[in-house]
Amino acid sequence: MVLLKTAIFNPFENNLDEELFLPVVKNAIGYDCMIGYFNSSSFRAIAQSLLYYLQSDVTHRMRLIVSPNLSKGDITTLINLYEGEGKIDNDNVIGFILNQDSLSQSTLHALAYLIKLDKIELKIALPKSGLFHVKCWLIPQSDGSEIIVQGSSNHTESGLVRNFEYLSVDSTLMSEQSLHICQKLRKDFDLLWENDYPEVTCGNLSLNVLRALLLQFSSTQVSNKYTRQYLLNALSQALKQQESEPMQPEDYISNLESLLSGYEPDTLTTPDWLDYRTGDYAHQGDAIDAWFANQNRGILSIATGGGKTLTSLTTATLLSKSLKNILIVIAVPTKALMAQWQNEVALFGANAVNLNNVSGSKNKLSKIDHACKNLKFNSSHVEVLIVSHNALKSELMARIKRYSRSFSTLLIADEVHNLGSTGFVENPPDFFDYKIGLSATPIRQYDEEGSEFLLQYFGDVVYDFPLDKAIGKCLVPFDYYAHIIHLTAEENDNFYELTQKIRRLSFAANANKDSIEFQNWSRLCIKRRKIIETAENKIFSFKQCLPSKGSDIRNSLVFCSDKQPEQLELINDILNKQHVNFHQITSQETANNATLKQIIDEYNQGRIQVLTSKRVLDEGFNVPQTQTAYILASNTTKKQWTQRLGRVLRKDKGKDSASIHDFIVMPSISGIVMDDDFKNLLKSEAARIQFFLQFSRNGTEQNGAVELLGKIGDLLQGKRI
Repeated sequence: MVLLKTAIFNPFENNLDEELFLPVVKNAIGYDCMIGYFNSSSFRAIAQSLLYYLQSDVTHRMRLIVSPNLSKGDITTLINLYEGEGKIDNDNVIGFILNQDSLSQSTLHALAYLIKLDKIELKIALPKSGLFHVKCWLIPQSDGSEIIVQGSSNHTESGLVRNFEYLSVDSTLMSEQSLHICQKLRKDFDLLWENDYPEVTCGNLSLNVLRALLLQFSSTQVSNKYTRQYLLNALSQALKQQESEPMQPEDYISNLESLLSGYEPDTLTTPDWLDYRTGDYAHQGDAIDAWFANQNRGILSIATGGGKTLTSLTTATLLSKSLKNILIVIAVPTKALMAQWQNEVALFGANAVNLNNVSGSKNKLSKIDHACKNLKFNSSHVEVLIVSHNALKSELMARIKRYSRSFSTLLIADEVHNLGSTGFVENPPDFFDYKIGLSATPIRQYDEEGSEFLLQYFGDVVYDFPLDKAIGKCLVPFDYYAHIIHLTAEENDNFYELTQKIRRLSFAANANKDSIEFQNWSRLCIKRRKIIETAENKIFSFKQCLPSKGSDIRNSLVFCSDKQPEQLELINDILNKQHVNFHQITSQETANNATLKQIIDEYNQGRIQVLTSKRVLDEGFNVPQTQTAYILASNTTKKQWTQRLGRVLRKDKGKDSASIHDFIVMPSISGIVMDDDFKNLLKSEAARIQFFLQFSRNGTEQNGAVELLGKIGDLLQGKRI
């Protein structure tokens, strides 16, 4: 039995050549290895033990199963060897002298020599998906036992000398557990070697296999999925021992289609489970028809939760069938939405490039070049890029435009209403052949010019599927509860004082917006609205609305003010004291994609009971199991109200309804003459109540909301409440 100084080795602490491999090979009758990364530079790292094995009386050649990740130098060396020409020809191989110096200093020559003289046999392993990433040496011994060395080191010089790695040793003569490990790994190696391991193709090196491996180093940007398919074809040919005529080196990149042996690039395909013609989502088919009828452009106004994403991707799929090649650019406003779109595109059989996951402008441009060249040179039928709204105004669009005459282009703009801002209006990309705008609220409230631009750029709203049609079909019904909140004495005094000052400056409301008077008036109005939004009694009322037992609080969203961080902190404190498992989502959480995904996943799975936020949850979050929303703060736009409804009303298993709690502040200052801003504030509160009531199933009942509308009306008429 081989005696080693330890059972676990680290290149930082051990000389792996002298302390591990040399003792193991001294009684070896074979040398097998399956490894993620192999490089002939590894000969330098274990030259002493390798030479001992190669010069022994052992007749078994070294057998290595490796991933396709060979070095460019190793691949070109072997191509020259197989072609019988170049720097390493047959004469040079035969004249090679095998010793420790040559193993260490001429590793490429050594590799060619060892393969030519049948001392080493390499096979390439290509899993159906994922990587061949194992690191394992299997060394059978003369006494009938076997030693297994495995860990994190690859068969490279870095892995065996420079990197901080670990290798551990098992033997069939050690424990029952070690025996099981050795037997399992030996069985797997033998299956792989004979190409009998399920879902993995393992084949011999051949000239075409080597040329397929060399494609990854080509200066021509060739998509990984095509080099992988070409390699799979070449391995299959080698396994059948029916290799076709060797291709000329200049052919295997420029004539990629012939290299692929008839392989057809992936196309967008509508998922089998998606029914967009009948049932609760039949509106999707109607929307698609309307877009095509409008000369392949237009805005689809579909209620949040009505399947805007699937509708647009189905449209893109159908469009792609009639085109040779197409680049689809999907523009969205938030990082969370970019990640969601990437997942949705995958359902249609394509791998979208999410540029949010690519750091640096140079790398983003490189990804764009890659996608566009795939289309230009017909090595791809569909490429999908996911970009932010801001990217539509950047140099990235200029790079796409450079290629755009070579293929068709489609722009899908999610939450298209956000693109009515000045930056996009002043410099929109002008090269897209087809455009789809998506929004539950495409018309920009208070911005007629921005709305008009969107209609000109994307086309008219060609299909409208509003909330009242969606609720009861693809959205669940809901109950709306408006809770009357009164200001504290101090808040009421401050509100009254600000109101008096605003009345005295009322003449400035229509003044030049750059004037000091208008700025002072506006500042006072903002301070007064902040008192309403952050009223202290909202916290008390929120606590009263919650179930008494923390365990009964579940599937809930809380929308807090972004004007006062303390409100969110106080809400979090209440939930914490009731032992509720909650998590806030602010800009800090959304800055990290992995963190955000984990939070949303845990909420969707029920491990997190409540999500608290400011405005972050308004757009771009798919949390369908949500049943209750608490709105402590809100703005005056229907867009936000609609988006929040969409967060809450999405269908989910076991969910048949939802509830919304709205907290409305009523100042106690009757008897004074109200200014226009105060009237507008009350009118906007009334408009929000009416908005939710019209869609709620309890809208006709005598509840808090109906009563509150009456009180607001009284206030506007100057009556005491």
